[in-house]
Amino acid sequence: MHFFIPGQRDEWARLCWFEHAFTEDECDQIIQLAKDVEKQWTTTGNNISAIESRKSRIAWISSTPQSKWLYEKLAEIIMDVNNERYKFELTGITENLQYNESDKFSYSNWRQDFAPGSCSTRKLSLFLNLSDQSNYHGGNLELFEEKAEIPRSQGTVFIFPSFEFHRVSKITEGVRQSLVSWASGPTYR
Repeated sequence: MHFFIPGQRDEWARLCWFEHAFTEDECDQIIQLAKDVEKQWTTTGNNISAIESRKSRIAWISSTPQSKWLYEKLAEIIMDVNNERYKFELTGITENLQYNESDKFSYSNWRQDFAPGSCSTRKLSLFLNLSDQSNYHGGNLELFEEKAEIPRSQGTVFIFPSFEFHRVSKITEGVRQSLVSWASGPTYR
């Protein structure tokens, strides 16, 4: 699997992506998995409301026989990128997958996925765009001070260190569906 990595190969890559890592059919299957799960407003790991920093509807997709293929494919992508680029010590995907549904009333301010408590072992964040880019306007993934033009195509996977500040720009029209996962490992020393 070949990933696009901004900058030269010998430079630190803040963000890696792989366009069309998932097919349209696979994206539809993931959306269907989320339809069977109750959606809720975004909260932090400590169940404290995070409406001020991020607002979207989410559903947690646990590892089941129906989602096993998804967990396995995400783990393979994460391990390939980590082995090629980051070389973090990882134990795998240890949290449920987060399905996100964002519309013009949703927003996301700058934040990190790494934090004290239950998020302290997150090493890599993975973002999968499930929506066809023609179904929404806005909703661009942004990393703080990153200058690379980031693709929006359906099935594209983005991976970046969980300590990177990131956000998703405001949706101006339509609905954007995405999936988020985190690869964890021993705490930083």
